[in-house]
Amino acid sequence: IEIQIQVVSTGNTSATELAAELEQGISTGAIGSALVAQGVVVQLEVLAGPEAFEEPEPTPQLTATVGLSGVTLASFNATSQAIFLAAVAEELGLPVEDVSIAGVSVSGSLLSVKITVVPSNLTAGTTVESVAATLSAAVIDGSLAEAAAEAGLDVGVALLQAPAVTDGEAPYVAPTISAPAEENTVVAVIGMSGETVQTFDAADQEALVAAVAANLGVDPSDVTIAGITSSGAAGSDIEIQIQVVSTGNTSATEL
Repeated sequence: IEIQIQVVSTGNTSATELAAELEQGISTGAIGSALVAQGVVVQLEVLAGPEAFEEPEPTPQLTATVGLSGVTLASFNATSQAIFLAAVAEELGLPVEDVSIAGVSVSGSLLSVKITVVPSNLTAGTTVESVAATLSAAVIDGSLAEAAAEAGLDVGVALLQAPAVTDGEAPYVAPTISAPAEENTVVAVIGMSGETVQTFDAADQEALVAAVAANLGVDPSDVTIAGITSSGAAGSDIEIQIQVVSTGNTSATEL
């Protein structure tokens, strides 16, 4: 017979060390002798492995939220986002592939943009923490806004949430809904597959607004998209926050 054995390393011994010990135990006959001592007379040999599958070390990353003025949710399209990401990467001295936008939402008069940075080639003396400090400084001293303007995106940049460093990707947090500023308003968060924060552009947003308005029998001007965020929920690529204002005879509860 062939027996496949799996051993999970839950203590201080690594999977690699356990694999070596298992192979030695079989090849030297120690495990076979232990079986004979219990009345099981067999011969053992290694047919495949042992192979260790170590859990990968989490990749440090940082997230920060900045507020942009001079741009809207609709106008901050894939092109504008690409320009902004390139400016962030330039200020941090990192490849643009290390920087991504995890979410975009309306925050008062500003456009709130959540940035994720996963440094791939930290040089000697550079840490994720130092990258976080560089990002904060670039926002505060205006150099990030200048870099974006030089690349063709004229926006003001403010720091809404200071960069936070985590080991690996943060766990998925289900969306929460807070009371809207305007009365008689419906707020919902829906998941959409097949789209990203970058590809869900103004035309897609208009199409969704029109579809929601038609379904509810309200004017499209009563429907707004308040935020678009990358999703960790199963079956969804982005989460979209929608607000519908009840201006007719239908109450917000009915809508």
